[in-house]
Amino acid sequence: MMKKIKMLPLILGGGFAVLFIALSLVIGGVSGHTASFWVSFALMLVSTCEVTVYLMMMMKGKGILKDVVFSFPLWKHSAIFFAYEFVVSIVFMILDGKAPMAIPLILGVLGIVVYTLFALSCFIARGIITDIQKEVKTKTTNLRLMQADVESLADSCTTLEAKKAASKLAEDIRFSDPMIDDSLNSIDEEIRRYMEIAKNDVAAGQEEGVAALCQKMGLLLSERNRKCKILK
Repeated sequence: MMKKIKMLPLILGGGFAVLFIALSLVIGGVSGHTASFWVSFALMLVSTCEVTVYLMMMMKGKGILKDVVFSFPLWKHSAIFFAYEFVVSIVFMILDGKAPMAIPLILGVLGIVVYTLFALSCFIARGIITDIQKEVKTKTTNLRLMQADVESLADSCTTLEAKKAASKLAEDIRFSDPMIDDSLNSIDEEIRRYMEIAKNDVAAGQEEGVAALCQKMGLLLSERNRKCKILK
């Protein structure tokens, strides 16, 4: 079903092309036309192909593509552009020689250029959004994994003091800044080192120093949050 949906722009594009060719034959057949007729004819077919290609590219991704200038959806740009080119082409095909060839050529090429720029900006916007989402996901994932480790540590603790300290640390991590920066690597590594020591102590049944380790990790986390504010 999804494959058929993604082929919809191709089907519609092919249908519009056939319809336009048929309409062109009705207007004046295939012979005896001036250059303005064939320029208008060619530009409309080129426009149909371009709209079809961009819509197929849009269907391969997720979400609605919007340009970076007006946040206007690509499908609306495509509809307006197609209607514009269709009207311009039909008008100058009907006029056929009564207007200079330069007029339909300029109008048609201008429409193609404007549409192309807006369409490309839609894909640029998608790339920017995708990169931001990946960065946010990476940041959030790293901190959430750290939180999960501390929560597991709290669950493994048998003494009230150690469990309470680990639970508090997990809560602190939950509300910490997920920012990632090379200057924070040493702090993150230090937290992980203390985490491994705490895990090993709990596994060995030696929980006396776990609360102190959680406190050290909490101090490092506070330092990390302060530096995150400075780096922003």
